[in-house]
Amino acid sequence: MEEVLKQYVMDAKPFDLVAYENTHLNKDSVLPPGKMLDTVNNKRAGNAMFTKYQTTMKLAIFVMKLEKLLRENSSKGAAAANNKTRDNEEESLELRTNLDNMKTEKEKDEEQIRTLENDLKIERERIKSQRVDRSLFYVQIK
Repeated sequence: MEEVLKQYVMDAKPFDLVAYENTHLNKDSVLPPGKMLDTVNNKRAGNAMFTKYQTTMKLAIFVMKLEKLLRENSSKGAAAANNKTRDNEEESLELRTNLDNMKTEKEKDEEQIRTLENDLKIERERIKSQRVDRSLFYVQIK
């Protein structure tokens, strides 16, 4: 929400506060969205002091409503950011456990490869010795 307001302020676009109030504020507010109550003083003409007071009141009500909007949206945004952070932390925890599991599996696989290589060397030596023994056997027979 704050980004939208910043965009409106930066671009100097007209902001339809009445429509925004209707969609985001509660209907049970004291004053209806975008309107002021008419009083007897509103009907008087030429009362400069009252005009300043009326303008100040309208501005104060606008600021209060805007603060309420910003508070609601910032708290919603903070909750979304907390959930997102919480999700990222859970994912990182899952990733850590998966990484640890993969490391242990890798170590087991490397150990198995070493034992198989050793077995292969032993088997090659055995085959060599058998060949030598056979060749000696054939030499003795002749």
